[in-house]
Amino acid sequence: MSNVDVQRTNNENESEILNPADYNKFVRGVDIKAINLKGLVVSDVDSNVGPDLDVNLRFSCDEYKLDGDTMEAYPVFVLDVSKSINDETHYAFKINAQFVLIYTIENLEDYGQEYFKMFLDRNVPFNVWPYGRELISSLTTKLGLPALFIDPLKS
Repeated sequence: MSNVDVQRTNNENESEILNPADYNKFVRGVDIKAINLKGLVVSDVDSNVGPDLDVNLRFSCDEYKLDGDTMEAYPVFVLDVSKSINDETHYAFKINAQFVLIYTIENLEDYGQEYFKMFLDRNVPFNVWPYGRELISSLTTKLGLPALFIDPLKS
């Protein structure tokens, strides 16, 4: 498989309005309690598509929930592995995986929504990326294909 294309959605404009010292204080008060797979769909499996596949990986984390001193984040990995034949897309497989990350946050009530959005953009991807990489790699082998290795996340 080749041509791994990773697309991330984010809200980086939030970083312009937050004081870095305040954000660092917020992050120091965060503890990860759990990283769990919330949902998984593997579809359009076709082992006859052949070699030289295009790999399109999309990652987003726009959804979260606050409850007391707890924040849950819901990042999503969407992977399409396909080949274009005669201007028609033929899928080898698709994977859609959603995780739930559970954090406790000290003095959560002291922070506004912009802190949580920045945390979703900056920190959650680095926390969940190794789990998504491993899931994708192991699922591709279970589909009878060579393991698909996704690069580590870089800023």
